[in-house]
Amino acid sequence: MAINVERTRDQLVDDFATVLNETEDLLKKASHETGERAKDLRAQVEAKLLAAKLRMQELQGEAVDRAKDAARATDDYVRDPGQKILEGNASLISVLAQAGSMTLDAGSYVIISRRDAKGGIEQIRVSRRDIETGLAQNVQLKDGDTVLVPKAETFFITGQVRAGGSYTWEDGLTVERALTMAGGPTERAGSISIDRGGKTVAKKAKKTDLVQANDTLRVGTRIF
Repeated sequence: MAINVERTRDQLVDDFATVLNETEDLLKKASHETGERAKDLRAQVEAKLLAAKLRMQELQGEAVDRAKDAARATDDYVRDPGQKILEGNASLISVLAQAGSMTLDAGSYVIISRRDAKGGIEQIRVSRRDIETGLAQNVQLKDGDTVLVPKAETFFITGQVRAGGSYTWEDGLTVERALTMAGGPTERAGSISIDRGGKTVAKKAKKTDLVQANDTLRVGTRIF
């Protein structure tokens, strides 16, 4: 899911304030002029107003296009994706709430993409756990930020467990936690191996070992 964060309303207000000031100056000048000079100033006023109207239509079109693009890419992982308008200072949690909260298929972290002063892209990663427990309540968003909630990553566990299969991976996942998610080991469970990227990286994994996304845990059978 991607949420584009913008202050379109403030941008419009600033643009129109500039146009109104310029138009007011032109009208004052026109009130003291006659003939061709007055006509010329009136034409400038009309041109300024037309430019303002076109600019408003352009901004509205851009906002709609961006919202549509975001929605096409992110329908699966929030309930109401798209562009969100900031009202003053807005936190990550409040904007996610505007988006209807994350779905069950959402990942274990959120990425905020932000353009820095040099034009580069800075990425800020916030864990879903911190969001749901309120620890991320002080994470503030800025105009132009994009919030990405990726699809949940998974791991697979098989062998001597009560409910083998694919489960949602989370930051800090341990072998012990993975076993718990799979209903716990059976009475015949033996050593646990971890496959990663097509290779066995641990033949006798400890319960405190960390599990990475896309790992496969194999719980062997104990020999009596």
